[in-house]
Amino acid sequence: MALRLQPASIRAARGMLNWSIVELAEKAGVSVSTVKRMEMAGPQPLSFDVYAKVRIAFEAQGVSFLDDNGQGAGLRFKAIMAARPGREWP
Repeated sequence: MALRLQPASIRAARGMLNWSIVELAEKAGVSVSTVKRMEMAGPQPLSFDVYAKVRIAFEAQGVSFLDDNGQGAGLRFKAIMAARPGREWP
């Protein structure tokens, strides 16, 4: 679960949700500077716990991270509809 996400995957997931760096930091409970470091190319000395927090924040909003199956890692997005009485998924 605490897979170290690739910088491009983090930026892409933020784009799917239309989140700023500040929004991601708030939702994941990490600092803005940590998110900026995660999105930089190259190895970043961050703990697995930090990656797990960010991944959980994205997954709670319907973003799934797909493992590299030889063709590259990817993302999938499933919009989460708030549960409301009398309202069904379209």
